[in-house]
Amino acid sequence: MGDMESLWKSLALKDFRYCRIDEKEEGVFGAWKNLYMRLSGYKPVNRILVSDTQLYTIKPDGSDKVIFEAITPTPKPSSRINFREFFQFNDQSALYQQSFEQPTWSPHGDVAVTKIDRKGRKSSVVVLTSRGEVLHEIFTKSVPFYIYWSPDGSRFSLLSNAPMTILLSAVDLEDEEIEEKVVDEGRPYFYSWSPDVSGRMIVHKSSTTLAYVDASMGEQATKDVLLPRDFSSYTAPFWMKNNRGEMEIFHAIEGKSLSPLTNKTSTDLVVCKMVDPFLHHNVQKMNLAELESYFISQGISTKDCDDYKSYLTKLKRLMEEGHMFLDRTYLLHGDVGFLLFVPSPNTRMVAYQLSANTNLKLLDRDKMELDPNYTPITIDAKAVGFFWSPNSRYLLFLRSTNTYYITWGIYDTVLEKQYFLANFNPTDTLLDNYLPFMSQYAQNIQFFSPDSRSFVYCDNADGEDSLVKICGVEEGSVPVTIGRGKFATWSPV
Repeated sequence: MGDMESLWKSLALKDFRYCRIDEKEEGVFGAWKNLYMRLSGYKPVNRILVSDTQLYTIKPDGSDKVIFEAITPTPKPSSRINFREFFQFNDQSALYQQSFEQPTWSPHGDVAVTKIDRKGRKSSVVVLTSRGEVLHEIFTKSVPFYIYWSPDGSRFSLLSNAPMTILLSAVDLEDEEIEEKVVDEGRPYFYSWSPDVSGRMIVHKSSTTLAYVDASMGEQATKDVLLPRDFSSYTAPFWMKNNRGEMEIFHAIEGKSLSPLTNKTSTDLVVCKMVDPFLHHNVQKMNLAELESYFISQGISTKDCDDYKSYLTKLKRLMEEGHMFLDRTYLLHGDVGFLLFVPSPNTRMVAYQLSANTNLKLLDRDKMELDPNYTPITIDAKAVGFFWSPNSRYLLFLRSTNTYYITWGIYDTVLEKQYFLANFNPTDTLLDNYLPFMSQYAQNIQFFSPDSRSFVYCDNADGEDSLVKICGVEEGSVPVTIGRGKFATWSPV
């Protein structure tokens, strides 16, 4: 059972304690999600969210287009347009006094989007239904450039720029007063929600620190440093559940020395399991040196520990306070400062690139555990981006070419086969806003349909009006145009 399927099961059993699914459906992708949606009254959305001059949703067959009138951009008078921003920085928003950014689906099929009012010098996040009806508008302290919903849809988090830093804030839609609360800061900033409903996050900030943030505490959020050491500057961590229901954290870490003549070290990928140090490591039987080494490996200061008893006392106190103790397993070694990776939703597979000029690779953790000589799969593509299907079967990747075009490719993990689909001319929105931070966006957007059979994208085919297209995942599939737009994502349900 994958990460999201485990979440749907936990939500169903939490809200409907005695619910069950048929034995034949146990382990079938989407079974628990479908049961929860039916019992809770949610209806499948199955719509495409499209950013163009207007924001709208549309059915996969191109019908039932619904424009979000509540956030329709308002043009500026020509005398107030900042043409320097427009021409030099290709900033289309310079033409508007009201505009929108970062439309993002919730797990249940609602939409959150940043609204910018330049005339009033204010910004907000508007939450709407899939048909554009406004549910909430939350005013923000600065303009959010990234929106990321919690797995259960009860909260969403925001990243926004501030002087010399980036702010992480959270909005709890179940609070009596729904408002933005700043919970942390750092630059650069990457993070992942916990796969349960606790409101916790694992964050990688300032290129130096892996930490745990409890966003459910709002502005009193607790911060627990797990790893105060250097590692890859622009890599997002992933917090997921494996097929045994265990929570795992994937992250990059400073690794082994590459040469005795330099100070350069590799950037490695590790996976961490949350453990009880007393049960899993029998720490009460460690000697003083072993305890000190264990504390250091967990990123815990030893300055206030001077004897055996003080170590154990601090360990028990940290456990009571909710500190996470992690067991790390090294999966692979990468080049200096670069490691791009995305685990599959069921955590069995990890797609990765060790450098920008190397081919995309695929690591099967099950095979790796069984075979000490296991060699990861090499995909014949230097990818500029890659994303998993919800059912973990398909890896969708973008292969760079020597032309203006990019090619969509698929690796089918069941058939163990790769093939290429459509060529397309990517939009500036995809190239400039999303692909440079792909591992972070892999956690909050979805190009695949909920059933993993198709994906959506925008093709700037003629260099002017870009087209919204849908393509099947099967070999030989031909894209179908359903509308116009600069960026599109599929609802997760």
